[in-house]
Amino acid sequence: MMSVPNISNILIFNHRHMGDVLMTTPALLAIRNKYKNATIDCITNHTGREVLKEQNLVDNIVLENEPLSKNYDIALLFKATFRNALQSRRLKIPVRIGWRREGNSLLLTHPVKTKSEHHIHQNIDLLAPLDITNISDQMIYKISPSATAPDFSRYMVFNPGASTPSNRWPADHFAKLANLIHTKFPHKIIITGNAADRILADRIIGAVTTKERIYNYCGESTIDSLAKVLQGASALITGDTGPMHLAIAVKTQNVIALFGPAHERLSGPLPGYGTVLAKDRNGNWRDGNNRFKNIPVSLIKPEDVFERL
Repeated sequence: MMSVPNISNILIFNHRHMGDVLMTTPALLAIRNKYKNATIDCITNHTGREVLKEQNLVDNIVLENEPLSKNYDIALLFKATFRNALQSRRLKIPVRIGWRREGNSLLLTHPVKTKSEHHIHQNIDLLAPLDITNISDQMIYKISPSATAPDFSRYMVFNPGASTPSNRWPADHFAKLANLIHTKFPHKIIITGNAADRILADRIIGAVTTKERIYNYCGESTIDSLAKVLQGASALITGDTGPMHLAIAVKTQNVIALFGPAHERLSGPLPGYGTVLAKDRNGNWRDGNNRFKNIPVSLIKPEDVFERL
């Protein structure tokens, strides 16, 4: 634990992807609550700015490579690259907290080593030098009153895209799941994603029997309106994606996360926040300790997901 009197300015080095930024929000809220009178600046990119701009967790968002002119008292490096550690040192910030990694430690005043697996808990562990403990691991996203969503009474959401192609569940699996859903549930289905996912969504819709009950919403939403869509959904089916984390943050009723070559213990829904489906190489359910690299997410069958709805 350290003692730093009269904290006026705090600089956060945050991530670039939606999910990674959302996984810092429990820690950001704890910082905000402890240092109510301090100005908190956060370095991120355009995506990070869209996530954080209306959340009242930080005061100013600084885009990467923009100049900094304040005298900061504390730097917190959630994104603990060598470049960020070096920048915090060059800014002569007296307290520099980040992960203990090769090449970083000499640039930090408080290199932190964590035993936690999940990224949310790792981010919380980073606050130990500030004596901030007992933090909720619920991610946070407040939807603005102006956000809009399709006016459907009951619907589920498919999010088939992913920035890492190996995390994408096959289009034909989504299509088969849609057909199963339409045999039992009255729900409509909304397919979300960015503009590049529209072709993928059209492939899914093309293989669905009741096409009038499934909608291509790819490229039609901001992060805020996507949050509104997810908040009203009965379920979200997705891989390891930013929308998965956003759904947890807005408390979507049923978040089903499909994991193949990604490690669910690092970034999947924590217990109580969603359902993780992940198989081993033999097609059996894995327990989180199994090897996960190069295991195709396609081993999860549509019937496996349907049973969880």
